[in-house]
Amino acid sequence: MCYGCLGMLIRALGPQYSRLRPNLYLVVFCLADLVAIVVQAIGGAMAALALEQRKDSKVGTHIMVGGIAFQTFSMIIFCGLFADFFLAARKDASYARNLEGRRVNLFVYGLVFSSFWILVRCIYRTAELAEGFTGYLITTQPYFLVLDSAAMVLAMGVWNVTHPYFCLPDFKSLSEVSEVKEEEETTGAKEFPGMV
Repeated sequence: MCYGCLGMLIRALGPQYSRLRPNLYLVVFCLADLVAIVVQAIGGAMAALALEQRKDSKVGTHIMVGGIAFQTFSMIIFCGLFADFFLAARKDASYARNLEGRRVNLFVYGLVFSSFWILVRCIYRTAELAEGFTGYLITTQPYFLVLDSAAMVLAMGVWNVTHPYFCLPDFKSLSEVSEVKEEEETTGAKEFPGMV
């Protein structure tokens, strides 16, 4: 959700402020999540098989930790790119005109809130799995309820209030992923240094 929403925000405020083209956020970070999930699944299968055969499950557990750590790293990169884009956009004099009222600001707050709780969950899951299947975090349910379940409820629930349909002007055109449209939007605009 966050990846696509950042792409829409970039189209609304100006692609020239972003280091990546709006379409690439969804593609790059969804692929990173897919790789992380596959690595976690492989590690989980290896660990489960080792436990079933009464063998040491450390190798599989370490692979799982590597998968979730990669996902955490990917989310940190995403948050960094989001912050970089937003700070660059705010420095421009046209930023206030592009807001078109408080609703776009509300959308930004929603994206920050959602990204924060997803990152909290990623960090918790990394620490949880690093301790192994008998560690303190994985065997203490309140941590799971707050830092995993509640974190995801908050991360997704905020979009009921800050959904792009309500907060972004011309939502339909902003949700399009046409490269032609993006080229038209950036024509004549000064591209951000390092933009891919």
